[in-house]
Amino acid sequence: MNRTNLQTISENTIATDLNGLSELLGCGKDTARTIAKLAEAKVETGSKRSIYSLEKVKTYCARHSH
Repeated sequence: MNRTNLQTISENTIATDLNGLSELLGCGKDTARTIAKLAEAKVETGSKRSIYSLEKVKTYCARHSH
């Protein structure tokens, strides 16, 4: 299996993997996966790798924050 590149999330990043999403949200992988599912943020890549739309996650979080 090929290693994925280490990534830096910036304001120009449009999608990230579960590790990046977890880091961005400041939570564990299970919680990040749940938030991504609720936000319908999973991007279909046609492979086993999952990436998530940061725009959809940000919109979801803004809509559901108090």
